Amino acid sequence: MIGSSLDTTEQQFLDADTIYVAVYSENDDTPIFSQTINIAAGSYVNGKFTYRSSGSNITSLQLDLYNDSFYFVARRIDLNELGNEATLEIKVGDYLGQGLSSYIEKW
Repeated sequence: MIGSSLDTTEQQFLDADTIYVAVYSENDDTPIFSQTINIAAGSYVNGKFTYRSSGSNITSLQLDLYNDSFYFVARRIDLNELGNEATLEIKVGDYLGQGLSSYIEKW
């Protein structure tokens, strides 16, 4: 599971069709994992977008636009290149956020 802060606006979210999530190891421009999710595949209620799937790498994604946070759970991803930190990238419409996450749980 990986989580981080998010400062996209609700309008940027409402204008978007997809959410792109990528994870990078330190000093690498190629993501070790990335996935694009159609917003129509999830639900949006009271500032929270929730996506769940058993057929993709990301099994759960939540964006909380009112509390400026997000998290996701993914499976079948080789995280051996990572230590306890990773660079996360999320694109929602014309919003691009990138930051360092120090909370990675390998199951």
